[in-house]
Amino acid sequence: MQFLKTISLAIISTLVSSAVGGPIRKFGNDSKQCTDSSFYHTLNTTFITNSTSTRFNSSSLEPTEPSTTVTVETSASSSEQTPVESSSGSETTGRGTFYNVSADACGTSHTNADDVVAIAQSLYESLGVSNEYVSTACGRYINASYGGKSVRVQVVDACASCSENDLDFSPSAFQKLADPELGVIQVTWSFE
Repeated sequence: MQFLKTISLAIISTLVSSAVGGPIRKFGNDSKQCTDSSFYHTLNTTFITNSTSTRFNSSSLEPTEPSTTVTVETSASSSEQTPVESSSGSETTGRGTFYNVSADACGTSHTNADDVVAIAQSLYESLGVSNEYVSTACGRYINASYGGKSVRVQVVDACASCSENDLDFSPSAFQKLADPELGVIQVTWSFE
């Protein structure tokens, strides 16, 4: 499955590179909630080329609203979030969302019924990745809490739209913390 994801990214990268006339670098997207990891991480992404950004929507490869600046949006002020610590036990606060689990960056196979989580792509990469883009965070467990409820989840993916302290849960894990109708919650979490 990881091979197919890599091939898909290579094809899209080639198409975009041809369309904009030069090599591209992939950066994370805005703070929108992930809805389907396999498509979200590949198609709804901002590509940067020669200091100009071109945004592609998730239903086609047609560019929308080119601009010359890149804006990073966050859902909370820096005073509301604490720095991420990769060591066990350090508590962190961030946004909690959920997504439809499918092919993941860790190369494992899970479903929406599994208690798994995607961490911010920036954190996923900062903890170290192999040549196959597998992070040292893969397989680690996180304890997350919200409103007096808690859940233990396993890291299986990277979330391109998440800020550094955010977690993107499987529907099953999110439901153990809050009603999915909420969509976004403020979670406290730590690595085991």
